Amino acid sequence: MKISFPVLVYACTLALSNSANAVPVTIGIGDTLNVAISTTLNTTGTSTNDGTVNIDGTLDNDGSFTSQGSGLINNSGTLNNNDTFQNTDLSIIENNGVLNNQSVGILTNNSIINNTNVFNNLDSAILTNNNTINNTAEFNNNGDATVAIESGGMLNNLGTAVLTNNSTIDNSGLINNIDTAIINNQGVLNNNVDGALVNSSTLNNGGTLNNQSTSTLTNNGILLNDGVFNNTDTAIVENKAIFYNGNEATLINDSTLYNLGIFRNRDGASLTNNNELNNNGILVNQDSAFLTNNGGLINNEKFFNRDSAILRNTKFFDNSAGILQLTGSSLLEYQTGFDEKLSGTVINDARIEQRGNNLTFDGTLSGTGTIVANTVVNDGIILPGQSPGINFPGQALGILSIEGDFTQTFSGLLATQIGGLAAGTEYDVLDISGVALLGGDLTVDFFDLGGGLFNASAGDSFDILTAASIFGEFDTLTLATLNDGLRWDIAYLFDELGDDVVRLSVSAVPLPAAFWLFGSALLGFIGFSRRKKIM
Repeated sequence: MKISFPVLVYACTLALSNSANAVPVTIGIGDTLNVAISTTLNTTGTSTNDGTVNIDGTLDNDGSFTSQGSGLINNSGTLNNNDTFQNTDLSIIENNGVLNNQSVGILTNNSIINNTNVFNNLDSAILTNNNTINNTAEFNNNGDATVAIESGGMLNNLGTAVLTNNSTIDNSGLINNIDTAIINNQGVLNNNVDGALVNSSTLNNGGTLNNQSTSTLTNNGILLNDGVFNNTDTAIVENKAIFYNGNEATLINDSTLYNLGIFRNRDGASLTNNNELNNNGILVNQDSAFLTNNGGLINNEKFFNRDSAILRNTKFFDNSAGILQLTGSSLLEYQTGFDEKLSGTVINDARIEQRGNNLTFDGTLSGTGTIVANTVVNDGIILPGQSPGINFPGQALGILSIEGDFTQTFSGLLATQIGGLAAGTEYDVLDISGVALLGGDLTVDFFDLGGGLFNASAGDSFDILTAASIFGEFDTLTLATLNDGLRWDIAYLFDELGDDVVRLSVSAVPLPAAFWLFGSALLGFIGFSRRKKIM
């Protein structure tokens, strides 16, 4: 049997065990309406709740329903809003069943909604949150539906909750994703004016995430972008944990991005920085990913360019306080059209290109890769092979190649290590395809390849620098200590048909034994310089 009244007014506890069709209801303070299992209550017109509504069956709202005052709605069944539903004042909705805001429904929350089961915003429905929604279970925004979190509003996704967005979420309030909760965005998530999105768990973006206007996005957990991520206007992204930009995803930074954790640009992804990218953690450009810097890229910690990844710099790149390591077949490419300076610690086991212009190093440069420039200027320290004291994996000794000319200034230092007689594998070589203009300092240290510290013998020679032509000489020599009775010779050798060479060789000291005992400690450091033609 169905019951139908123009208005159901409850001044006591009423248990509805039969369906009621198309009626408005009014539940007063202290009153209770129970909708039993297998029972459907369809409300139309204007309904209000100042008491308690317990739903174990189904409540379909096709009118205007307001839960107000200290009202309470306990839903363990199904609550469908097809029209207008307001939760206001101190009213609370406890959803332990299924809450559907659907069709063209408008659900406005000015108080508290606690979802512990299933909350669906469907079709063309609109959910506006001005206060607090706590989701500890399943929240779905599908179809053409919209979730609008207004200024002062808060959506907490917590516990083991999963929030799935296949439509549109507009946030001008606060979204908290905490505990082990997950946000899956396959639609559009807009973090708008003064909005804050704080992810302390897992946020997966396979759709479009727009951090815009004056909003902030803080990642304290795992943020995986496989879609499109736009950081625009004066918005701020702050990564304090793990941020993956992968699977051919696109991240465009037109504002400010701070990395304090681990940021990986990978799997064919593209990261374009048009304004300010500050790295104070670990920044990795890997696989076949592309990082384009059209603004200001500041590396204060560790930056890894790996595999076949490309770092293209068209504007300002500051590595003065950081460590940059290039490995595999990766590339650092300058396209500024101006002479550039690369500071800090640079470990190049791949390739750096500054075609048509000069590139000055005034920090520490090491590695076994290639540098292409009109002229490479050493105003700091160059260590062919792996930089000693830098805790990165890599080859200890090797050949650092320069395609272009090379100038070492008065304040520059070339530091080589010798662990045997084979060039490039047992001692360091700086190989220059163009003209080398030498000055500054040269230091040579012996190296332990595993069988003990190497010690050169008379007759040993080491071609530590090769170039098409060599002009000038090193101003200061600091050479490894030899055994008694031996000395270093340094020769600047030129070849009309091939490369010129800087050769270090070891010879016996042609002095009487009595005099040698007096002067041996000094002579081991003396470099005898001469220039002659290679025969």
